[in-house]
Amino acid sequence: LYYLAFPNDRAYIKCVAYGIYTLEFTQSILIMEDGFRIFVTSFGDIEAIDQVGTTWFSVPILTAIATLIVQVFYAHRISVLA
Repeated sequence: LYYLAFPNDRAYIKCVAYGIYTLEFTQSILIMEDGFRIFVTSFGDIEAIDQVGTTWFSVPILTAIATLIVQVFYAHRISVLA
């Protein structure tokens, strides 16, 4: 939808948009993998809930990276408009 809605955006803006999409997609896949491992393949195993898996990376680190990129982008856009 972004490609269709904003075909004339600059290349760096498109890279930021697609980069954020890739980060969020990766984060979603890692979280789904952990959920599947905990609630499907280890169903009934109480100790499987305590295993961290890739949650240490997918939640705090990828969220911080995506948030940093978005906030810097918005700050740049505000400075351009000001």
